[in-house]
Amino acid sequence: MDVDFELEYKGEKLPASLIDTAGLRKRAKVRNAVEMFSIMRAQEAVERARLVLFLVEASPAGVTAQDRRIAALVEESGKACVIVVNKYDVQRSEHSQDELLKELRFSLPGMNYAPAVFVSAKEKYNLDGLLDQAAQVMEQLELRIPTSTVNRVLYDAFERVSPPVTGRSPLRFYYALMAANEPPHFIMFVNEPKYCAANYLNYLKKALRSAFDFTGLPIIVTLRARPKKIASFHTEGRSARNKPGSKAAIAKFVRNKKKAEKEQERRKNKRNTSGKPGKRRKK
Repeated sequence: MDVDFELEYKGEKLPASLIDTAGLRKRAKVRNAVEMFSIMRAQEAVERARLVLFLVEASPAGVTAQDRRIAALVEESGKACVIVVNKYDVQRSEHSQDELLKELRFSLPGMNYAPAVFVSAKEKYNLDGLLDQAAQVMEQLELRIPTSTVNRVLYDAFERVSPPVTGRSPLRFYYALMAANEPPHFIMFVNEPKYCAANYLNYLKKALRSAFDFTGLPIIVTLRARPKKIASFHTEGRSARNKPGSKAAIAKFVRNKKKAEKEQERRKNKRNTSGKPGKRRKK
């Protein structure tokens, strides 16, 4: 069941939908058309959303199997998300937020990008904090990073930690760009995508998140083989000689100019010499 309503925040009314996912199970265990229709409605609602407020119950035992299935649905969609941890008033006397949050992160390892906000619907505790957090995530959805800034961050990441060798040669990075922002999608051009180890790809994602925040948003990084004529970041030192504006490039320009002037002078002299009247040979 889903109910459309409006959230009022700082004088603005924002459209929202309340989705009841009770009884949501894996597709393989679905037994009737009604349950299948419920799953499809939940998936369609997530796809329509720009931001998902994922409601779970504060518990020292972590989340339920149902919560994990919903989390997987949100992860697959790539949607922005805020985890709303309700009924904190029940656990407040025995467990701190840090303890509950640690268990939550352990139970939902794929949702580490999503901030968790502890609330109590019964006591109306921290509801304003929830709306503030949701607004912050919505602002992140509008963030566009210039290509030059993306490359600088990734160059620095490669300099700090070199990629491990997983193939015939090490991973080489050429350039990158931000292709989309809902969710943030970066395309990196490298020598061979299969040379990038999974843990190193995670390291690059963390470097991007550290630089640009992206609170509540999953980061997608796609590796592509680079066009043949693009110079590698790792050969930048060797190619710096040919970089426009470098001392080596200027010296090369001066040498070529002098060489061209000499060649021009030689041709001029040759034309002048050939134009002089020579002595006629006697027959």
